[in-house]
Amino acid sequence: MTPRIEDGDARDAAARLLELTRAGAHDLVVSNPPYQDTSDVTGLRPLERAYPEAGTELYSMFMLRGVELARPGGRVAMVTRRGWLHLRRFARLREALRAVAIERVADLGAGAFADIDGELVQAAMFVLRARADAGAPGSMAAHDVTAAQGVLGKARALRCDAPRWRDPTRFHALEGAPIVLAWSDAFIARYLALPKLGDHHEVRQGLATGDNARFLRRPWELAPASTSLLALRDADDAGDEDAAIDALARADWVPYIKGARGARWFEPVRWVLFWRARGLAMRLRTRDGRPAARLQNQRCYFRAGLALASAGRRFSARRHRVRSVFDVKGHSLLARDGAELDALCCLLNSRRGREVIERLNPSLSFQVSDIQRVPLLEIPGARVIMETLARAFAEHEAGRETSAEFRAPAPSPWRHAQRWAQEAVDRDPGAPLPAYAPELDPPAPAAELSYALGRALGRFAPAGGVAEEHVEVDMSQALPGGLLLIDNTLGPGERGDSLSHPACAPLRAAWARVGAALPGASLRDYLGAPAFREHLRVYDKRPIYWPLCSRRRRFIVWCAVHRADERTLERALREHLDPARARLEGRLAAAAEAERGRLAAAIDELDELRAATRRCASAGPDDDVPRERDAPYRPALEDGVRVNAAPLWPLLLPLWSAPRETWRALASPSQRQDLDWSKTAARYWPARVATRCAGDPSLAAAHGALWRLHPRAAWRHELREQLAGAASVLDEADRQVYKDRFITTRAADVFAELERALLLHLRATGASSAALREPSLIAAFPRRCLALADAIERRLGRAITLTWDDDSPRSGERGPLTVF
Repeated sequence: MTPRIEDGDARDAAARLLELTRAGAHDLVVSNPPYQDTSDVTGLRPLERAYPEAGTELYSMFMLRGVELARPGGRVAMVTRRGWLHLRRFARLREALRAVAIERVADLGAGAFADIDGELVQAAMFVLRARADAGAPGSMAAHDVTAAQGVLGKARALRCDAPRWRDPTRFHALEGAPIVLAWSDAFIARYLALPKLGDHHEVRQGLATGDNARFLRRPWELAPASTSLLALRDADDAGDEDAAIDALARADWVPYIKGARGARWFEPVRWVLFWRARGLAMRLRTRDGRPAARLQNQRCYFRAGLALASAGRRFSARRHRVRSVFDVKGHSLLARDGAELDALCCLLNSRRGREVIERLNPSLSFQVSDIQRVPLLEIPGARVIMETLARAFAEHEAGRETSAEFRAPAPSPWRHAQRWAQEAVDRDPGAPLPAYAPELDPPAPAAELSYALGRALGRFAPAGGVAEEHVEVDMSQALPGGLLLIDNTLGPGERGDSLSHPACAPLRAAWARVGAALPGASLRDYLGAPAFREHLRVYDKRPIYWPLCSRRRRFIVWCAVHRADERTLERALREHLDPARARLEGRLAAAAEAERGRLAAAIDELDELRAATRRCASAGPDDDVPRERDAPYRPALEDGVRVNAAPLWPLLLPLWSAPRETWRALASPSQRQDLDWSKTAARYWPARVATRCAGDPSLAAAHGALWRLHPRAAWRHELREQLAGAASVLDEADRQVYKDRFITTRAADVFAELERALLLHLRATGASSAALREPSLIAAFPRRCLALADAIERRLGRAITLTWDDDSPRSGERGPLTVF
């Protein structure tokens, strides 16, 4: 109990406090210190300087201070987080604790506290003895109760299970000296004798975009040709790795790998990255004056590899399905040899491989260094396992609607194939591969309806697969304009909306097959809220079929976003909503008195929808959100589904409220949600976007105005491209006009950037020559070009050759050439 301190006792209290905190004075120090990171607490600089071995956790400072307070032979008993036992960042702390004896330690794991989420707080209990014979070997009583469930289960295990007596020095031979209680001395000896994954293979972190909402899309949001997946497959089929990598490096959108917690074996194309001009917009983006994106390990992009889990309780690995850029949370292991990747994928997904990683890092965040320490154990039959999985996965992806490889809904062997593969990689040494016989899961009824709806709207080709926009596709079997009207004033069997159109025959047939398993009394009922809820779920809240809907959902015009253009809303009015009103007027005129009120209300509701549609088509939403100008609706697929839907929010609100929030974000950019990079923002707020482009090169690049507004940044980019051997230039209006103006009026900036680019290139490559396609520059500034070559030679300390050549492909002729 702490005594109350009166003002007159302050001096005595201070003296007693100093005595209590005198180092080496206590027989027993007991604590349950705060489980906080030092970044969460202010004023800790003196403690960080006093305990540099403690790292970033406050509890580790308490541990070191407790050891200081204990007399020789005294004990320190604590309950803390368990990270200090295992994690690499506590290696210095573990080394400092070699000066004391660990008498007893219990690794509690998750669920040690009844009132705290075990996933967030995983604990350990321990007793340290401050000893005079520092460094002498000792024996440690070890309890590993991580597998025990709940507080009572762990308490029972601690009371009833005999401890394992361990020599703590056995762990010192492990890199970073983690105290892995589950590892026996024999296992440690075997582990140390085996080669490690990091000794033979690269494991790298990837790109951090700094703004995923801006730079990432789901593949289905874009035109199919935009992802360049077909070009990639063609290059891969030809066996030309360099051609495949080059095709992707020049693309506007490329496959992108994120964390995908829990997925294993194969990584499909879940995301695509905006990569135009090799990620120029990302390179130029800043936050608080510093680069916002990190394009690290670029030489590893588009190489074959394994994507590795970076978060979660369970580790997993999956082969890249296609060549991709990978994320900072999508760690990847790289190798050229497919057999090596098969073997490593099986190893890292095996129980033995996972347990090594999960024991070395029992947190929720796996690091590159954890994967590098996995011993290279052989999994016999890895090639057969992966080939079997690859076939099953290809079938699965061909039947999964949001897959880049989708053809049509089909039974999937994937769930069973994964179970079989796990059994295969976890089998006992020497045991044969288990037999594999496919077991198929049928497609869900909702998937069959979704595919039939996609066929009717023209998303899917009659022969199967996505209707590619870059080839000639027969749309005669699809609804005109990708529009489907649902009129819920019609009774069962009544005709008048799009369901009677021949293009909807597959949709009606699908409902006849599976409709009984779906919500809704009829196909019309289902093609309202139930269908859209399912569509939102399957398409990750980025729907590609939009329900333009009346207030009470009597009238819905489904619109396929990939077939939408600036005429779509007018077409919906002309071909669907206006004729529907004429039909209702005819029915009203012939209706009995009891029906007239219902039909009149329906006409009023339809008129509201028609007026809102006309307003959105010609000017934008009729709301109180301030905008600079009215503008006709014009979709731009690159903006993504959410931004494209925002100007239509009044038409979508009865079934989808998210577009209204996006529209408000477009009107009021914030650091959390800034959408001024979009073409939609420039359409309705042109002056604001233009002003921001003038101050932000990244936004200027997004709107095709980098050479006009930031020529120095454009010049720097094109120089880097030239020196890397790329022929690409920025595709911007009047580019050459603005470039010529920059060269003639800002020569100092031109040559400063040129010197910088050449020095970076020559130092990075070690080359003694460089080629530039800028003959007009040497023609305009011959002496400066000569002086530049001399300056670079002086700074490098070696002779160099600069070649100025336009390298124009004019009937095989070369342009003017000058060599220094």
